[in-house]
Parts: sequence; C-alpha cells; structure tokens
Amino acid sequence: SGSRVEHWMNGQKVAEYDRADDAWKQQVASAPAFRTAAQNFHRAGLGHLALQSYDGNVWYRNLRVRPLGAAMATTTLTSASGRVSLTGPELFDLFTNDDKWEWTSAENLGPVINTTHGEYSPAISGDGLTLIYFSSRPETSGKWDLWSSRRISRDATFATPENLGPQLNSTEHDYSPWLSADGRTLLFATRRDGMKQSDLWQTTRPDVRASFATPSAVPGAVNTTSAETSGTLTADGLRIIFASTNGGNEDLYESSRTSRDAAFVSPKRLGGDINGPNFERNPWLSADGLLLVYNEEPQSESNPSTQAKFWVTLRPSVNEPFGPRVPVTIQPPKDTPLGPRRFTSTADGQQVFFAAESSVGVGGYDLWTVRRVPRAA
Repeated sequence: SGSRVEHWMNGQKVAEYDRADDAWKQQVASAPAFRTAAQNFHRAGLGHLALQSYDGNVWYRNLRVRPLGAAMATTTLTSASGRVSLTGPELFDLFTNDDKWEWTSAENLGPVINTTHGEYSPAISGDGLTLIYFSSRPETSGKWDLWSSRRISRDATFATPENLGPQLNSTEHDYSPWLSADGRTLLFATRRDGMKQSDLWQTTRPDVRASFATPSAVPGAVNTTSAETSGTLTADGLRIIFASTNGGNEDLYESSRTSRDAAFVSPKRLGGDINGPNFERNPWLSADGLLLVYNEEPQSESNPSTQAKFWVTLRPSVNEPFGPRVPVTIQPPKDTPLGPRRFTSTADGQQVFFAAESSVGVGGYDLWTVRRVPRAA
C-alpha cells in the first residue's frame, strides 16, 4: 500500500520495492506473468531470491528482494535467462573497447538452421532464446519466407525451425526481420500484394510461445513508393530507424511518434558520417535508442575493396544526433569475400549473430554467431 509494493508467498513477504522508483515497475507488478514468476522463484547467488518469468516476457530491474527470514538486499535486472540488459553507452563500451574485450571466432549455427539455399538477416530476442530469420529454402511459401527457432538456453542448440506461416509470409518476398528484446514485436520488409517496392510491416504477439497476429504496414510516413528494406524500433516503440531508397541511394532515416498507436511523422535522414556513397542498411538499436549498429555494404559486390562491414555510433539522448561512427571489429569466418551482414545482439551484448557467405559454411549465406568475452591477459 502507499508508496510500497509488496509480494507475499506462504504468509511471508518475499519481495518489495518503491512504487515511485520507475513507472514500468508498476506495469511489471500488474502483469499476469509476474504472478507466474512469483510461483517459480529460485535462489540465485548471494542468498538472494530472484523472481523470473517462465517465458522471458517480463524483466525485473533493481528489485529489493527479501529471502525468507533474511534482511533486505538488492538484485539487478533479471530476465528468464538471468542476464542483464545494458544501456546504449554500456553496449558502446562493450562493442568498441578492444583493449578489454575480444570477439570469439565465428561459429556456424549448423545444418539444423542453415541449408544450402541461403539463410539471411538473423533477429534475436534479448534473452538470446528466440531466433527469427528469412530463407529461400524450398519449403517457403513465396520467394523468401520468415522462419523461427527457439532454444532452452544460450548453451543449447536451436531447435528445428518453423515457418511462420501464411499469417506472416506471402507469396512474394518477406525478409529482414527485426525482433524486440521481449520477443513480442516483429518488424519486417515485404513485397506482398503486388508491391513494386518493399515496405515495412509489423506484428505483435502476447508472449513468445504464441503466434503473431496478422501483420499490417507500419503506420504514418515511413513507407514510400521507394523501397524500405529494414528497420529497428526502440523498446517503447516510439522511434524507428530504417533503411530506404527514397533519396536515391539506400540510406538510414529516423522517425518518431507520440504513442504506440500513433502514426510515425515524416522521417529525417541521419546526419554525420552515418550515410555515405554505399548502401547503409540493417540497423539495430539498443533498447534505449542511444546506440546504433548498422551495415555499410558496397553498391557492387564485384568490388572486394568495399566489403560489407559493421559500424556503431552513440548519441547522448534520442533528441540529439549520433556521434562519429566506429568500426565493430567482428571477424567473419574465413573466406568471406563479401563481409558480414545483418548485426543482431542479445540485450547484454554478450552474443551477436550475423549472416555471411563462406566456403566453410553449410552453403550460400549462413547464420553465424560470435561472443564478446574478456580479453585474455
């Protein structure tokens, strides 16, 4: 009551926090998944009780947690995987501080995920357990289809992928998925319904085990008569950065809206050194919208001197411009003449996925992963 929120189990208080700490904590407290979480609490380090959702859809941060009969203690944000979600500045340091961190060698996701027909554009949930991508394998209902796979932990392999079905996939190209950290919002490009150019569409679902709802075009001024080919949203859904050929070249643009139900306003082309003479595409935003990772790809794949690469940039707030871009030093698998494509990361930045064509893969473009680990002394 009052300014405190308390959670009780078996006649004893097991957790409490200040109602005024953050508005989203009130939403967590009222969510049905929180009640499920309270029934599945477990001991997790230092004698603290950690509350977690079975499906990864509810995240807890800075909860003041009381083990039964013990003094109050503080734990950090916990997802279903037990990992931390980093801010944009924290991710920027992680991705760029090569004196402290290093990337592991690229690991192929294997023949369960990859085929000889090509797999592209991975999108990973924040906990690293849900993967969505597009493929041109023979089982597709169109030219390119969206596929999904899950795993039970980050150390496990992904299960046999499932086609996301006619609810999402059309008889044309459906590609370039982006998945929100909670796994419930999907953004993708499509050329359905006789479109001459692709547009960005979106869909949601109530939890990660449910099916996505019927998709619809992103509302507002994002889609044009030119091609919109990939996009990414902030966690609150109020900002979108996307790739478009509206200016002639494929560049990155940003738009905003006042609520999730509102239309996006007229977008602005990102400034600074982000956009250049090549193709800028496949953006990935941190949840707070402060960090941006994207692909720079050559206009001609026949020119190996302009191999695709990843860049990262940071801004002080969502209302300010991004600063200078910095290369992301991920090393693709050997014999990858075209470079890595489509960066996507877990919320803690510890595992990154991308697509690359390599002679040591399963065939054609494959999905690969690397981890960010402390640099060996």
